[in-house]
Amino acid sequence: MNNPSELKVCPNCNNVGWYVVADENGEPEQVQCQFCYTEPNSVFNAINALNEQIMEQGGLIHNLFVLIENAVNYGNLEYKQERLRSCLSIITTWKEKNDEKNDIS
Repeated sequence: MNNPSELKVCPNCNNVGWYVVADENGEPEQVQCQFCYTEPNSVFNAINALNEQIMEQGGLIHNLFVLIENAVNYGNLEYKQERLRSCLSIITTWKEKNDEKNDIS
């Protein structure tokens, strides 16, 4: 995520990614905010990136929960071991991705 001191507040739309203008008939029309979508350090882009990270981690936690629940409640020893190996693989992959992200920044 961007350094909070580097984030830029949108001068057009209060960081929501759109604003309203009048169309050719004077009716309100929603317009995508170019600043929010094109400025890499916009508050809008930072919030979207954070939301994506939260969703990714939420999915990871859910998958781990299901695998662990299955390992505890179902199957023979081999099944339980396979579920736990799957958990370990998911955690290892997540850790490697996060280590790569941290190395880049």
